Amino acid sequence: MLRIADGATERGGDAAMGRVTGRLVFTVGVAFLAAAARGHPGAGIIVDAQGDVIFTDTGGGIWKIDNQGQLTRMSKYAYHWIALDKEGAFSDTNHSLYRRLTPRGTKPALLISDDRPIVIGRDGNMYHAACHYSGPLLVTRVEPAGDTFVLAQVPGNDYTTRICPVNGIAVAADGSIYFSEMQTVTKVSKEGAVAGVFGPITVPECAAVPGVSEGLKPYLRGLDVGSDGSAYVAASGCGAVLKISPSGTITTILKTDSPWSPTAVALGGSDLYVLEYLHTTGKNPREWLPRVRKLAADGTVTVLATVSRH
Repeated sequence: MLRIADGATERGGDAAMGRVTGRLVFTVGVAFLAAAARGHPGAGIIVDAQGDVIFTDTGGGIWKIDNQGQLTRMSKYAYHWIALDKEGAFSDTNHSLYRRLTPRGTKPALLISDDRPIVIGRDGNMYHAACHYSGPLLVTRVEPAGDTFVLAQVPGNDYTTRICPVNGIAVAADGSIYFSEMQTVTKVSKEGAVAGVFGPITVPECAAVPGVSEGLKPYLRGLDVGSDGSAYVAASGCGAVLKISPSGTITTILKTDSPWSPTAVALGGSDLYVLEYLHTTGKNPREWLPRVRKLAADGTVTVLATVSRH
């Protein structure tokens, strides 16, 4: 394992559908923060130990849906990705890789990132993957004390165009790391070996999503991994959520109606929570209104919250 020396920097490039219920649990309006809107909507959603759902809103900050269905804004900072540090060990309030939102000494700690997706593993370490325009992709482990190690160097292949950056990352129960690029999901073992590359992935009946070109599809983004090793990933360029079995079988488990499209997913028990954004092509195409839907184990789909702008 390659250790990155202190002070060094390492840069990356910028349906088996269930029945849908019409119940809208909560809708809220906020002022649009134009300066926060970047080149794509956020892809951060997590479910904490209490069953609260926390998600990013690129135009409005960080929101929480508590286990009673109440929606509140936690932060005005409109970053792209979030991670939950259960032990509160990552104490830097403004690190080059992440920003800590919760006060020092509290746990869990909420971390946000705008440069690349981050995740905290069960071992308490942070993981991210940095794509480079030349050379291998680096999967990196960051320890709470600040020591940084390259866990794996993933070479390119003949069928994935690495246009950077990596779009999502997750850590499985066994410590293996999964990350998504535009057309592939790659699995790296906790020892640093490439254990599988799923793709190039195509989505049957891929929906047209405003702002996503054909060359980027299916535009895989945020993902999570279940206890059985199944990976769930948002195919943002096709308006779909995919399930990848441990053997590599890929199925569509949820679709959205364009111009809504998923950007990230998170497992909470046996349910799957999906962050979706409204991709518009009108006067303000980067307004990106978010909502959260839940795909329950019985196939029921429920809208938990929708954010609007006034």
